[in-house]
Amino acid sequence: MEDLQDNKTRIALKALELFMMYGIRRVSMDEIAVGLGMSKKTIYNYFKDKDELVNQVVHSVLGKNHNANKAGKKLAKNAVHEVFMVIGQTTELFSRMNPLLMYDLKKYHPAAYKAFLDYKTKVLYVILKNNIEWGITDGLFRDDMNLEIIVRYRLETVMVPFAPEIYRFANVSIDKTYEELFYLFLYGISTPKGYQLINKYRREILKNSGNEKK
Repeated sequence: MEDLQDNKTRIALKALELFMMYGIRRVSMDEIAVGLGMSKKTIYNYFKDKDELVNQVVHSVLGKNHNANKAGKKLAKNAVHEVFMVIGQTTELFSRMNPLLMYDLKKYHPAAYKAFLDYKTKVLYVILKNNIEWGITDGLFRDDMNLEIIVRYRLETVMVPFAPEIYRFANVSIDKTYEELFYLFLYGISTPKGYQLINKYRREILKNSGNEKK
């Protein structure tokens, strides 16, 4: 049983690596097999078809994201700190992602895409709402907002970086687009006290990356 799970995980990780680089449709099961140094027949011993493999990959990524969010919640010093812990991970993920991936997922693998949407509208909804409520309690986020609208709006902006008119014509990467929208949203909901923390964490990021302004 352990070998079975290990092999399934290994196959899913290689598939994810290739999907991230080329999108889902452009990667064949043959190419995944070559990347793993195994036969395509061996892969079919673990996954009946590519759709099942895509489902496994998506659920694994969502599970990893959920665990990261829970870990971030435990370690966060405040609501602003919590979102900064998440932004680094998400931006790094998007920096490696082919923008066609989400399009392929939606068009060719509806079950996996639905799992993503369910995660976004249910799990991420709760995480984001709790974060904003925490920030409001601590005086970091404004208390004059319609929380339901704000949370739903933020969840929808997650998909904006994958819009063709953005990544094809704006000449910006999806990770930079995501980062820009993140800061726009965060500054928009923050109080002056929250502003100070945002700027503090941004300076720390710049310093750690070696891009701090002199």
